[in-house]
Amino acid sequence: MGVGLRRVAEKMRQATGLGERNFQRTSNQRNESMMKEAHDFASHLKKCDKAISDMKSSCESMLSTTKIAMAAPLPRLYEDTAAVSGASVKSVESIGGSGFRSEEFGRLSQTASASIESQVLVPIKRWLDVFHALNARMKEVEALRLEVDSRRHTVIDLASSVDKQRAKLGKVGGHDAKLEAHLDDTIKKLQHKEGKLTLAVQSYQEKEQALYSDLSTLIKDAAWLRHYIASALKVQGDALIGAAGALGENTRPDTSVSMSGLSLGSKGTQGTVSTNTAQPSTQQSDDTEKKSAANDTEIEAQPSGSPKGEQAPATSEGTSNPFLSSGVIPQ
Repeated sequence: MGVGLRRVAEKMRQATGLGERNFQRTSNQRNESMMKEAHDFASHLKKCDKAISDMKSSCESMLSTTKIAMAAPLPRLYEDTAAVSGASVKSVESIGGSGFRSEEFGRLSQTASASIESQVLVPIKRWLDVFHALNARMKEVEALRLEVDSRRHTVIDLASSVDKQRAKLGKVGGHDAKLEAHLDDTIKKLQHKEGKLTLAVQSYQEKEQALYSDLSTLIKDAAWLRHYIASALKVQGDALIGAAGALGENTRPDTSVSMSGLSLGSKGTQGTVSTNTAQPSTQQSDDTEKKSAANDTEIEAQPSGSPKGEQAPATSEGTSNPFLSSGVIPQ
C-alpha cells in the first residue's frame, strides 16, 4: 500500500471509528489546540492590520489636503467707494496665513507613515506569514500522524497473525513444514514493518516537536499586539498634534463677527448686512469700534489651545521586535 493511500485509509478509519475499540491514536492534541487559538487570534489581527492601514491612509490624506488648502488664497472683501467701484479692501492672503509652516506637514506625514509601517504593520504581516507557514506544516504533521497510526495497525495485525500461526503450529506438534515456512515469512514481514514504523514514529516525533516549538514562539509573540496598537495610535496622534502646531499659535480669526451671528436671510428675519452702499468704506460706527475692541480683548485673554513647538512622531522604544526575530521564517 502506498503512503498516500495508507494515510487516506487511516483517516477514513479514524473518522468512522472502525477497528478503534482498543486502539490509542497517536496524539497531536497540543498542536491542534494551539493552532485553533492562533487561528482565532489571526482573524482579529487581520482586522487590526486593516484598521491601522486605513488610519494611516486617512491621516496622510488629511495632512495632504490641509497643506494644499492652507496654501490657497482667502476670499477677499470687495466694496464700492466714491473713487473706485469694486475695489478690494486688502491684499491677497493665504488661508494658512504667515504662521503656517507647510514644510512641517510633509515631514510629519512621511515620518509618521514610515514609523507605522516599520514598527507596526511589518511586524503584524510577519506574524501572519509565520502563522500561514505553520498552518501548512500542521497539515504535514497530521498526515504523518495518520501514517504512523496506519503502520501501527499493520504491525498489530501482523503480530496477532504470528501468535495465531504459532498456536496452530503448536497444536500439530511443530512438525508441519508448510506452517513453519508460513510463520517464518510472517515474522520477517512483521520485522520489516516494525522497522518502517520505527522510522515513521521518529520522523513524526521530530516534526511534531519542531512545530510545537515554533507555535509556542508564535503564540508568545501574540501578546505584543496591544503594544503595537498603542504605538500606532501614539505615532499618529503625535503627527496630528504636530500638524496642529504647524498651523500657527493663534488660529482664531481676529473678527467681531462669528459664524453663529450670521443671518441666512430667512423669511421673517432681517439680514445683518447693511444695504447702504453710498457711504465710504472708511466710515465705521462707534458701536462697531467698541465691539472690535472688546473682541480683541477677549482674544488676548483666551489661552491658546494649540500646541507650541515642533512635535516629532513617536520613535522606536529600543525594544527588539519579537515578530521579526522569532526565527521561524528567515527575514
